[in-house]
Amino acid sequence: MKALVLGALAMDHYVLCGEFPADDMMVFAEKSFFSAGGSGANIAVNLAVLGHRVDFYCGAGDDQEADKLLEYLRGNQVNVIADIQKGPSAQTLIMVDKQGQRRMISFGGNALFNSSAGVLEGIQAVCIADSFPEIAEKIAGIYSGKKKIYVPGGCGLYFGIDIIKKLAAKMEVTILSEPEAEAIGEGFAGISPVVIVTCGAQATRWYRNSEEHLVPVSRIEAQVVDSTGAGDAFAGGFIDAYAASRGIEESIVAGHNLAAKIITKYGANLGREE
Repeated sequence: MKALVLGALAMDHYVLCGEFPADDMMVFAEKSFFSAGGSGANIAVNLAVLGHRVDFYCGAGDDQEADKLLEYLRGNQVNVIADIQKGPSAQTLIMVDKQGQRRMISFGGNALFNSSAGVLEGIQAVCIADSFPEIAEKIAGIYSGKKKIYVPGGCGLYFGIDIIKKLAAKMEVTILSEPEAEAIGEGFAGISPVVIVTCGAQATRWYRNSEEHLVPVSRIEAQVVDSTGAGDAFAGGFIDAYAASRGIEESIVAGHNLAAKIITKYGANLGREE
């Protein structure tokens, strides 16, 4: 499969600690490291790891972090179409405790594609993640008739529920987190034909024609160390199966399986460091 992914690229700064500090308290980090992240980048890398050809539209700054991020993506066989903008690349601080819980702080920066997008040949599946609404609309319109999946990501609620609904109406499948689904409210009329709501370890809900279905999440035997990127891994596993014309429930199970892999390791995607 050849897939197009539109989304964010960021440098994640991980800090591993035994526990989070309480008010007016200091804790010592056990380990810290940098890793490539961003919702779109995670999905793109995961699809490439699964053996697909991936074209990834993203933004980046004109700094050394951008060089490292782009090198990482290319090293994992992702074809990057980066909109390099003056200023810093996006960075996120991710603190993880020994229970695998996390706290995240975004420092902002350039992460999103904001330029003209040419028509790419051979695209079979399109995934729109974090993106400026007008860019997302254009790309969704260019690739009409393709398998199209929308994952609002961090930018979804930032731009607002009306934008999520407007973009979702142009897609075949929309994958929402539980907070996004709660913000939209009861019923998903007027958006994509299929809506999937991921709920962590609880059963995934999916809807077609307002009819609700449940797909249980299998118990994970390995230790959960970091939930960062679980939703992006779910999206990658789902797209992998859905683009191969598997059914919705089988594709959801594929998403569960890939998410189960990502939460047993540190880092938000399955790519390899050089």
